[in-house]
Amino acid sequence: MAKKNKFIGVCGTNLFEQNSTNFLLALKESELLSDYTTIAFSNCASELENLDDLFSEAPLIDLSKYIDLECIIMLSETIKNTDLINYIVKVGTEKNIPVFSIDRVVDGCYNMPLNYSTGFREMVSHVITEHKVTKVNMLAGMRNNSFSEERVDMYKEVLKENDIPFEPGRLEYGDFWERPALIAMKKFFTSGLEMPEAIVCANDSMAITACSFLSEMGLKVPEDIIVTGFDGTESAAYHYPSLTTCAPDYKEAIEFIMAQTKLVQETGKLSPCERMINFKLVKGQSCGCEPDVIHDNSRIISSLYDDVGDAAWHTIAMNSLVTSLLDKSSIEDIVHLLPRTVHLWSNHFRFACIKSELLSDNINMTEFRDSSGNFGKMSTIFYVNNYEFDESLKEFDVKEFIPDFENLITKKGTLFVARILKNGKNAYGYTVDEFITLDHRHLQQCNEFAMFLTHSINTVLHNYELNQLNRNLEKAYQEIATLSVHDPMTGLLNRRGFFNILDNLITMDEHMGKYLYVVNVDLDRLKYINDNFGHSEGDFAITSIAHSLQKLDVNNLVCARFGGDEFTCTFFDKSPEAYDRKTLTEMIKDILAKTPGIFAKEYPVDFSVGLCCKQIGDDMNLESMISAADAEMYADKATKKRRKTDREA
Repeated sequence: MAKKNKFIGVCGTNLFEQNSTNFLLALKESELLSDYTTIAFSNCASELENLDDLFSEAPLIDLSKYIDLECIIMLSETIKNTDLINYIVKVGTEKNIPVFSIDRVVDGCYNMPLNYSTGFREMVSHVITEHKVTKVNMLAGMRNNSFSEERVDMYKEVLKENDIPFEPGRLEYGDFWERPALIAMKKFFTSGLEMPEAIVCANDSMAITACSFLSEMGLKVPEDIIVTGFDGTESAAYHYPSLTTCAPDYKEAIEFIMAQTKLVQETGKLSPCERMINFKLVKGQSCGCEPDVIHDNSRIISSLYDDVGDAAWHTIAMNSLVTSLLDKSSIEDIVHLLPRTVHLWSNHFRFACIKSELLSDNINMTEFRDSSGNFGKMSTIFYVNNYEFDESLKEFDVKEFIPDFENLITKKGTLFVARILKNGKNAYGYTVDEFITLDHRHLQQCNEFAMFLTHSINTVLHNYELNQLNRNLEKAYQEIATLSVHDPMTGLLNRRGFFNILDNLITMDEHMGKYLYVVNVDLDRLKYINDNFGHSEGDFAITSIAHSLQKLDVNNLVCARFGGDEFTCTFFDKSPEAYDRKTLTEMIKDILAKTPGIFAKEYPVDFSVGLCCKQIGDDMNLESMISAADAEMYADKATKKRRKTDREA
């Protein structure tokens, strides 16, 4: 790829979540990155250790190999799979570019852990020193959790520094979420201690719960009790009163990232080091630092209302897509349906592709599941830019990332988000969305689209596999049905098949009044052939007779093998004198003589014949005719034995 644009990569899991969104927003808003295009690779592995996750998600990370990235920023705390983290670091090392690990220490990275402890210390100090309170309660996270206990330690230290005794009843654990936080708040007010002047919370979610509880108790924030949060989430700003909180100083972090990236470019050497990301105090109304005025709530509420409405309509559209594909078994069906179901959300660039092998008319799903999982030849299944759709299934090499990618970048400072399409350990392909402006809802929408598209691919491939299985079952049933009425060695009918067909033929009006010929044929001296030349030669003799009988030039011939060397044939004729035993014997011998290799055998292939002929009528007994033909056949065989005995005498 020619170097026309400058790129940085971001790797993380579920990048639509709040903390990840905040970081991506900071990247877009940074002046330092105004000349860069950011490509974020959003994985979806959720388990701590799972080889299937690495197997299926590594192909998304591999895309970064084909893009001339200047650095990789890894949101490590979002990635639960250690193997996947190490794989990302390996890719960076191979490309000789720095990998910055945010919020986790990883070997081989420029580590940038978040300085939670000093951030929380600053928050507690702000409440005590600037607001002059002495009765401070703390709503901590989970008991024995390192993130939570670290903040508890800071709370106790600041109390001690300000000569405020720690009272165990003023500390409760709210587990970082609403329901336990509500239980903890009730404990505060039944502890028997004096009413708190402030409640410092270990995250914004619990702070919002605390405000709601106090409001229900008839207490005002901050007039009666100060409440503070931590993390700097979007909900903290939207809440009324707006929360005083602490947010990571990503601006400072980005400055460090770009300085180190430039240094590597200049020296060509990676020199991993550590730099803490500090928190900055975001003053709000919940501590009294901001005036108690109503913010632009109409705009906020309108925006949230639009987001809720968009989420509902987008879910309906995606469900419609999946529902429409319930009986489909081709990826092309998805291609044709996508524009109709997502047209309302097509005001930006969106792209999706899958492995070309999944577009084949004859997909081997077993081979696909056992394949390496790597991307190679890919095919576009969705391509839209500013409401213009391209439904052509263009094939390209994965090294292109997106066909003609460089020319798609019309404005610097944009963000592309790539998301894996996978089921279990099988990676199907990926999606890519462009964001000139970025907000939480649009990132969610990108993730929803990828999820529903994955479900759609699963549906059609499952249907394809079921259809393939049904075809195989039908073929198997046909083979079983054939075997049930045929002799497997000669291909002739067996006794069941013989009577099924002949019973139908006899009852047909066109055969009434005609004559039915029943011919019994028995191979001579089969035991002699088997004992002296082997069973394979015996099989040759049997099949030679069988194939000769099948070639008899008579009307409505039906041939069957009744036993080891016993055959029965039937046919129809208008005359009872058209054939006799001698004529039929000569006919069979003439055909048998044409069998390749028969005269090279050390034994003769001979046979005995019996015949019975009767006019078709209500009084006809097929079993008795077979018995009569059998008797004549044995008489023929006995005559041959007598002649041989006479010759030998």
